[in-house]
Amino acid sequence: MNSKFKKIGNVVFPAFVEAKHYMVPHKVGSTLPTSLRVWKETLAGMLAGIEDGVTVFLTIDSKRVEAGLTQRNSGAHIDGNWDGVIKAWSTPGGGGWKYKDLSCGGLIIASNCCGTKLYSGEVEGSAGKGGSCGHLDLSQLECEQAEDGKAYLGNVSMIHSGVAMSEDTERQLVRITLPSDYKIAI
Repeated sequence: MNSKFKKIGNVVFPAFVEAKHYMVPHKVGSTLPTSLRVWKETLAGMLAGIEDGVTVFLTIDSKRVEAGLTQRNSGAHIDGNWDGVIKAWSTPGGGGWKYKDLSCGGLIIASNCCGTKLYSGEVEGSAGKGGSCGHLDLSQLECEQAEDGKAYLGNVSMIHSGVAMSEDTERQLVRITLPSDYKIAI
């Protein structure tokens, strides 16, 4: 499995407000729903290289995270491809993690403060249930701490993990999941 990512630009975040939006479909270039308009500048910066008309899936998780805790999944994992029809990460009945075509799909991720490790390189094996990569030997991969206010484009098999906060933090995370047939260049 080949985990790839690249830094694609700077992102501006709005003043902190608690929010949780999960896998909201959005056609690039169209008007955002009222509940997401405060994120307009953030999303515009992250979507700068994506063509109008492409349907992406927006996740916004903005909350207070206590010192010593992670905001989201702390273990090394991949997100895989989202199936917008069945609204799930895997095939119906839990029959498999949807990342078999590694040439398509991916994600764009950004946060107002550190809290994500990104891994790059080739690793033996494949992701397990729920995209878990905890059973894989990641010691040979390059590991980078995501920078505050920077957007990263990752392939569908980009391994990443949460980082515990060193102090109580108001953290804003935005993930844009690209369609499973979308070709990215990393």
